[in-house]
Amino acid sequence: MWIKKVFWTIIVLLLILALVGCWIFREMMKGYEHPKFKTKYTIEEHIKRLTTRTEEKYAKELENGELLDFRVEILYAFYDNDPEYFLIEYRFADTIDKIYGEDGIKEVRIENHGHLIGMIENDKYKVRFLCCRDEDEWGDYHTRGYDEEILVGQSCYTKCGFENTKKYYGGHTCAVELDGQIVQIYNNDGYPDEARWERRVISESEQKRLMKQSYHMGADIY
Repeated sequence: MWIKKVFWTIIVLLLILALVGCWIFREMMKGYEHPKFKTKYTIEEHIKRLTTRTEEKYAKELENGELLDFRVEILYAFYDNDPEYFLIEYRFADTIDKIYGEDGIKEVRIENHGHLIGMIENDKYKVRFLCCRDEDEWGDYHTRGYDEEILVGQSCYTKCGFENTKKYYGGHTCAVELDGQIVQIYNNDGYPDEARWERRVISESEQKRLMKQSYHMGADIY
């Protein structure tokens, strides 16, 4: 009698394992599905919330004049056009640099800028997304020093004169909407001046790929 019970117990366990295995296999075959963006805030409310967070986070730098100003913008995800990312541009206090020439040493005032790109997920703001990083004179990428999340220089959107253009981001790719097309702005040679930035149209299929690449990447709360 007990042999029959053991036999049927084993059969039931095998059936359960088979069902679980089928479910896992089916889920794996479904592939990645980009989560539907959900939020209870408007774009204007997100900008206001991010502005308040930045004012609180850098209250000391704002008070002592190290951080002169900043601007918050919303970036849109490729393909589904949801407002899933944000851009913050920082304007820090000017510094004086010395230039050595034939006529001696000249002092030049340098404007200091920084930027970061973050993600809006479940109405939380996360950062550590790389945009268009600037190189120093030795060719090394580096951060501003106030916080690791802030990268040196203006973003490629601002450098290329797209301050008032609808902006897109995904898969470490920056783009803007021009004449009804999504156009990537990129720099292959590392030089920061605008003339060396190139542009290309991003197809619909590539937009889908970029959208899938960039979601749920490791990041910290802003």
